[in-house]
Amino acid sequence: DVPMSVTLLTSLSHVATPLFEQRIPILDSSTLNYANALTIYEAALYQYRHNSTIFNSPTFTTDDLAILRNLASEQQWTFNTPNGTNTINAVSGRTLAAKIIQKLSDNIASSGALSKLTVYIGSHEPFLAFFALSNLATGPSGPQFNTLPDHGSTMTFELFSTPSADSTEQDNMPMPYEDSLFVRFLF
Repeated sequence: DVPMSVTLLTSLSHVATPLFEQRIPILDSSTLNYANALTIYEAALYQYRHNSTIFNSPTFTTDDLAILRNLASEQQWTFNTPNGTNTINAVSGRTLAAKIIQKLSDNIASSGALSKLTVYIGSHEPFLAFFALSNLATGPSGPQFNTLPDHGSTMTFELFSTPSADSTEQDNMPMPYEDSLFVRFLF
């Protein structure tokens, strides 16, 4: 049996080496390996977006970019998500989840006076780890959550309630009862 890392390394080399040597000669060919999958994808994406020669090239297509993105996504998924009993890879996702829970709890405890809006800015690692830990990467919408998020992606958590049929008691309250609160997630 060939280890998965060797298979992925071979796959990346077959796609990236001719791609970069002939079309995007910005990286040394010795760096064209699976260990640098993210760097290779980011370099190709940058060139595709900012170099009209590459963008208009009939030999470098969005299919080539998709292959590089898939390889980078697989690599980063491996680096940033739990693996069996080893959960250290997902520490960024656990930290993010704890901060989200803390801010939602602060808002509830203060009857909506605190933590009305919290913004965290970061890279893709917490996204991937959070997606894995929250099981968003499984099920029908899994493919959306087990790949690198696009640059500038956001996750939004909205605490809200819906009025009940007998909402007269809650109309005068500054914050709905906890059992009538929901969290909406947008990505």
